[in-house]
Amino acid sequence: MPIRYLVLTLFFLLNGPVCVAGLAPVAPIPADPVTKLKAPPGFEVEVYTRGLAPAGAEFYRGPRFMVFDEEGNLYVSLGLTHNKVVMLPKKGAQEENTLCLVADGLNGPQGLAFLEGDLLVANQDSIIRLQQEDKACPATRMETVVSGLPGGGRHPMKTLKVGPDGLLYVTAGSSCNICVEKDPRQGSILRFYPDGRPAGADDLPEGVYATGLRNAEGFAWHPETGALYATNNGADNRTATAGGPPRDDLPPEEINLVKKGAHYGWPYCWGNRVPDPNFPAPESDFCQGTEPPVLTLPAHAAPLGITFYTGDQFPTEYRHDAFVALHGSWNRNQSYAGYKVIRIHFEDGKPVRATDFITGWLEPTQRAWGRPVDVIQGPEGALYISDDRGGMIYRVRYRGENPIYSTITHLVNPESALTGPDERVYVSQIGEFDVDGDGVIMVIGSDGEPQVFAKGLNDPKGLAVWDNQIYVTDRTRIVRIGPDGVSKEFVTASAFPRPPRFLNDLEFGSDGTLYVSDSGDLKGQGGAIFKISPSGQVDLLADGESAAEIKSPNGLLMDDKNHLLMVDFMTGELYRIALKTGTMERINGGFGGGDGLVQDTQGRLYVSDYKNGKVYILDSPTAAPRLLRDQFQAAADIGLAPDGNHLLVPDMKAGRLIWLPLPQ
Repeated sequence: MPIRYLVLTLFFLLNGPVCVAGLAPVAPIPADPVTKLKAPPGFEVEVYTRGLAPAGAEFYRGPRFMVFDEEGNLYVSLGLTHNKVVMLPKKGAQEENTLCLVADGLNGPQGLAFLEGDLLVANQDSIIRLQQEDKACPATRMETVVSGLPGGGRHPMKTLKVGPDGLLYVTAGSSCNICVEKDPRQGSILRFYPDGRPAGADDLPEGVYATGLRNAEGFAWHPETGALYATNNGADNRTATAGGPPRDDLPPEEINLVKKGAHYGWPYCWGNRVPDPNFPAPESDFCQGTEPPVLTLPAHAAPLGITFYTGDQFPTEYRHDAFVALHGSWNRNQSYAGYKVIRIHFEDGKPVRATDFITGWLEPTQRAWGRPVDVIQGPEGALYISDDRGGMIYRVRYRGENPIYSTITHLVNPESALTGPDERVYVSQIGEFDVDGDGVIMVIGSDGEPQVFAKGLNDPKGLAVWDNQIYVTDRTRIVRIGPDGVSKEFVTASAFPRPPRFLNDLEFGSDGTLYVSDSGDLKGQGGAIFKISPSGQVDLLADGESAAEIKSPNGLLMDDKNHLLMVDFMTGELYRIALKTGTMERINGGFGGGDGLVQDTQGRLYVSDYKNGKVYILDSPTAAPRLLRDQFQAAADIGLAPDGNHLLVPDMKAGRLIWLPLPQ
């Protein structure tokens, strides 16, 4: 028997009746893990990062808890053995040996939180503060905020968060399975001022905010009520009667509403104030004075990280519900519990039931290749899940329940997308750049499969619809496509008052006038905006000579019947153009490689940033932009889906078209 298992066996023998079992045996990590994971309809799971020191059968190792900074970088603690904190740059998944090493040589780091721009880390025995100058690694300064925390024992890891009150909350798990702690701070949640001074309840030991919590590793505040909820791991090897056989279903795991100064029962009682028959309280009515859980979960499922969903990426009914990572049981004789992420449904600000959200880490053979630890919300509204056994971070996003509201892949340089006159989705596919004849317009069928609608184009880009026909810019000409897919030249290159260089986007006015952007050389030279009458007469609306703001005009959108919005690809500036005079007014900016413009049914404006792979949302053209989604490779000319609830995002370099759910 390996030494570590001998030590664990002796430890459990000394802490209660023994149930001869262990963690679910380790299964090999699948080659494509996401194919083994099951999510509700419309949700997609992907591996965001892998190779993060997989823990295998070990405890408290591998990727543990996570936090995002304001810039969207993800920080992860790697627990015991590795004793480090790493940063994953926001530009995608990384392997461990390419990560930014923030700090090394720590003492069992787990909880992470940001305070005034600095990273706080909860070690087994302390809270430290790390400073990074310009996100450089490693951290340039480290100082201890709180020292002397009770460490070691059965539950040594500490979870840390900054509360709505600006104070530091940290867990201190029990040193044992069932015992009266020598250090009264163990089995509790502690609270401190940012400078490290204790800020616990008045009638409890120094720094203790709430007690009787055997191992409350996860906690979070409800976004509406502000109430603090915590997960709690019940004791092992418990019996229903004194001296009886251990039961797989005892005691239940708990979700607790944490109140300042309250006692939650451990080590004397569990669940709804049920006394432990093998460890009676000193007073017969003690359990009746404790706080019962607001929700119970299956015994030994080991709930750890918890987060409340506040984003817009998931459907509305998920908003303000909680997600909990169930790490998985070690001591059940029958089927193992946990090894999944669950959703806690809240109604009127209170938890009412739990349902499975992501499953699949536990195989039908009762072997497990992964163990979820923490779950947090990313800045774009996705959920991120850490898995210490598998050494991975997963990302969960909503794609839509209809198969068409998904991701269309294997496109060749998709540039523009829109809803056609028949309520189907059309996509311009450039093909290879500067190759004549390989460009096509694709239509997405009801089964979600792309089909060729029109072919024989050169480099088709912007799309627009008028009178049941689709218009497309095709390098230096405008092509009109009928309902039968037959294309005809509407405006040739020679019809322009000056030679076009890079015709890009299209937009129709209410009178049938077509406005066309010419992005020039994409470096600030040769840009122009043209207007084309229904008969095909082309006139210049504005160029670099008449308006210095014109550099590389790209996305166009009617603002009202007398004004046109334009985003510039080179400068990322958003302008309003008077159609009668061609004069321009800057109304917004910061859009990098500004590409597409579209409005939803609520009048909100969306802007894509091709260069930086982002999509922004604005309540109005002059309102402050908010990041809706990033991490596209190249977000091109966006459109509104037929249902009005999704944004069509051609990710050109990735060769895919994405249905992005809109905020409700």
